Amino acid sequence: MGRAFNKSRQHQRVRGNQLLSRDTWPPLSPAWLAWRPGSGYLMRVHAVSFAAASLGHLPLAPNDRMYMFALQNKGGETALHCAAQYGHTEAAQLLLARGGDPTLPNLQAETALDLAAQYGRLSTVEVLVRAHPDLLRPYTVAAASAAVFPHTPLHRASRNGHREVVKLLLTRGHHVNVRTGQGAPLHEAALCGKVDVVRVLLEAGADSEVRDDRGHTVLDTIALINTPSPRRSPA
Repeated sequence: MGRAFNKSRQHQRVRGNQLLSRDTWPPLSPAWLAWRPGSGYLMRVHAVSFAAASLGHLPLAPNDRMYMFALQNKGGETALHCAAQYGHTEAAQLLLARGGDPTLPNLQAETALDLAAQYGRLSTVEVLVRAHPDLLRPYTVAAASAAVFPHTPLHRASRNGHREVVKLLLTRGHHVNVRTGQGAPLHEAALCGKVDVVRVLLEAGADSEVRDDRGHTVLDTIALINTPSPRRSPA
């Protein structure tokens, strides 16, 4: 039949817990175009893998084609980044099972774990750290006490008020006083008004004397923000 669409081929995709045969796809969908024989196959599969991961449903292909999930877009993101950011845990599990690399950073030096923590994707964070415990190794007390990072999963979760993600990261060994140029996670939570997270961090042993790159503790920084600027007298 040449380049005609052969409905007998049983390519499938995952959508939640349901397996859908390709026969159920809309005939002009991006996924149909990706599997269509002909030019642009890899480019289309690459694009669809990102779109599918973002939406939580992935095309299943023979194992020798699963390398496409390690490809990166122009922002340096893989399909695993997309699944993690949008909290599609089952898609993330599938990608990890097929060899997706959670240590790959995008062009902003963000891993899938960074994005999952930032957006509060608790179940996805749990899957990532359970499957790859070494993701948190750089942020343990032994490794991170004297280090200054550009960002950490705990800083991102703290800044955005994701208390349960913060608790999970701490339980899995993330150092509560790990530092970036902006200070400790306590700085981030306090400055963004995330009171529940501040409590969790303090209960976990957060040190209010940790300083940022300007030498300010969290209390110093809050005081500076709350100090009104002097008004200029009229000329």
